[in-house]
Amino acid sequence: MSKKTSEHLHALVKSLTPHEKRYFKIYATRHVAETNNAHILLFDTIDSQEEYDESILLNTFKNEKFVKRFAVTKSRLYEMILKSLHAYHASSSVDAELKKMLHMGEILYKKTLYRQCDKLLKKAKKLALEHDKHTTLLEIRLWEKRILEKDNYSGQDDQAIKEILEEDLHTIELIQNYYTFWNLKSRFFLPLYKGGKVRNLEEKEKFNQILESPFLQNEDMAKTVEAKYLFHHIYSAHNFSTGNYEKSYHHMILNLRLIEDNFILFKEEPNTYFSILSNVIYIGNQLEKHDEIRAHFEKLGEFVDRLDQKDNADLQMRIFSILKSLELTIHVQKGEYKRALEILPGVEEGLVKYENKLSPLRQADFLFNIATLHFGVGQFSESLKHINRILNEIRIDENEDLFSFSKIMSLVLHFELGHFELVVYQSESTYRYLKKRNRVFKTEQALIRFFKRIHHVDHEQPEPFQKLKDELLVLITEPLEKAPFEYFDFISWCDSKISGKPFDTLVREKHGLE
Repeated sequence: MSKKTSEHLHALVKSLTPHEKRYFKIYATRHVAETNNAHILLFDTIDSQEEYDESILLNTFKNEKFVKRFAVTKSRLYEMILKSLHAYHASSSVDAELKKMLHMGEILYKKTLYRQCDKLLKKAKKLALEHDKHTTLLEIRLWEKRILEKDNYSGQDDQAIKEILEEDLHTIELIQNYYTFWNLKSRFFLPLYKGGKVRNLEEKEKFNQILESPFLQNEDMAKTVEAKYLFHHIYSAHNFSTGNYEKSYHHMILNLRLIEDNFILFKEEPNTYFSILSNVIYIGNQLEKHDEIRAHFEKLGEFVDRLDQKDNADLQMRIFSILKSLELTIHVQKGEYKRALEILPGVEEGLVKYENKLSPLRQADFLFNIATLHFGVGQFSESLKHINRILNEIRIDENEDLFSFSKIMSLVLHFELGHFELVVYQSESTYRYLKKRNRVFKTEQALIRFFKRIHHVDHEQPEPFQKLKDELLVLITEPLEKAPFEYFDFISWCDSKISGKPFDTLVREKHGLE
């Protein structure tokens, strides 16, 4: 067993919940006839290690026979854990239940208990139809065909056989339809995840080409609930990335209703409902739909309270990732820095707890919001620490919008700290970086021009900031220029320099909180 595989074993052991660990030990005791169960001994010792260290394991078990075949023992332990998890979660989802029923049906068929097999297949078919499990339906029908063949098509006629084909072809059409929408969604999201929002008309045109697909001309082209969800998901993302938030919000609301009207199909995928609700709240906040987002926040809280999180580490991580990110973002954007500071300890605790599970982009998003929070309360050095972590430690793609906005934020912070020589130098390097990407927001260009000539103006006077503000006020009206202003309120920053009022006060005034 290689070092990497051994680390996989350690990661698997550490991922188990207390209930799963207890079940594994019961399972291992039943399936291994040993007084001194090597698998349980090894399991407990690996579980006690925060970091995997094989030398400690070898020293601990140096007198045990299984050490001579240690790689084999570890491999068997890994397989046994997976088998115990399979048994523990055998009925934990509709998919798992259907797979179990199919296996049982296969066993009954091979034992020539055909009537029992047929009865079980009918039950499985009903469950699959209720939950739109079309790929499993094809497997169920395969066993139904075997029973027909075994009986030499007794009780069937030519029309019945034709209807079986029609039923199969219809199911295949539904599967193909879903896969087509999944492919269109993935082609759209791939460049969006890699590069962020649309920055120019050329990029907008590339996204528009995807929307020219015949399948995206009308919602009726989507034949299943899941395909309809993807239809609206594509349009909400497209409008969000091109700055049309009203249309994006419209499609999100349609998806929210679609899920709520067909909740049985999404019940086992709480992340989908959770994500759409949080996106509705975020965009609603941008559109200042305060009454609506308040209602959605209540709905989100009630939904989270109903979720069974105890044996679902992935769900716990996602709830932290989405809910805390959303709370922090909205507090920071509104200038509610005191409320943001109240939840900050919980955010920092979660970042440590889920450090290896959160995506680099999600970690960077948290760090940027924390940096903005520290900026809002005048802690510029602390803010810069978090920005530097994004730029130097968190491995996000340098094509990400967040990376380039962090470079701009670094200029603002060095300016506030009085590092004017460094500001001029970094302005040049930041411009070269953005130009190399060939994806520069006009807002970024305006800010870099301002910082590059910092030595040529009296930055203690309001005039340079008034000029920058006037330029930004024009840019913020352009749909493709909205993104930079969502990350940081550059206009309120200019106003603070022009009027002498504190930045945090001006941000709250803008949102009617002062």
